[in-house]
Amino acid sequence: MVGSVEEIGAQVVNVPAPEIYLAMQTGQVDGHENSLSSPHTRRLWEVQDYLIMTSHVQFPWSWVASARWWDGLEEEDQALIEEAIEVARQYGSEQERELDDFYLQALQDEGMTVIEPDVAPFREAALPAIDRVMADMAEGVREDALGNDSE
Repeated sequence: MVGSVEEIGAQVVNVPAPEIYLAMQTGQVDGHENSLSSPHTRRLWEVQDYLIMTSHVQFPWSWVASARWWDGLEEEDQALIEEAIEVARQYGSEQERELDDFYLQALQDEGMTVIEPDVAPFREAALPAIDRVMADMAEGVREDALGNDSE
């Protein structure tokens, strides 16, 4: 994450999560990145006026299994597991969207101004850092993490 933020030209300051509020209150940092639950649960609307919806923090609900175990399964069992995983991923994504909707509305209700920029230039600028991180990962991980339009 740090590499992609630096790649787009931001200066990164690592702040332990429990200290984010104080760091923003004192001007040590002028923004933070995280999921929408972070500013809500930390009451950051008290020290942060703007919420910029860059959509750069996403969790694709990936799963991992050893090749030895997976290859030892019958094709029928692999198909059942893949189907169950897809159902779980869809459910998890739906739950995340519902929570994001809740947090976004709650933050707006507390007075935060929501900005929705064109994310394409940010995504394009960050791709070199993402590609460096993803270079050694298994086939399909990059596409899964970035979505089908990542090419």
